[in-house]
Amino acid sequence: MGNSSILTKNDFSVGEHNVILTITDDGGAFTSETIKVVVGREDNQKPIADAGEDKTIKVGIKITFRCFKSYDLMEFIGSDGIF
Repeated sequence: MGNSSILTKNDFSVGEHNVILTITDDGGAFTSETIKVVVGREDNQKPIADAGEDKTIKVGIKITFRCFKSYDLMEFIGSDGIF
């Protein structure tokens, strides 16, 4: 990372990372310290769940839930469910 008292890194992926800082003096003596960096998605918000309208059915009838209106601002998560 460098020969400075200030180190920067901005290309971490989402997840947990162990960062090891090792410093060495002119005589070759060194020491290290490890810290954990946890990287999350920027502005992560709860997804929106939309299972459609309420339904009334009779026993034994197959029902399909259209969940395509469910979404996450970061990615599409909608799907259908048949029970």
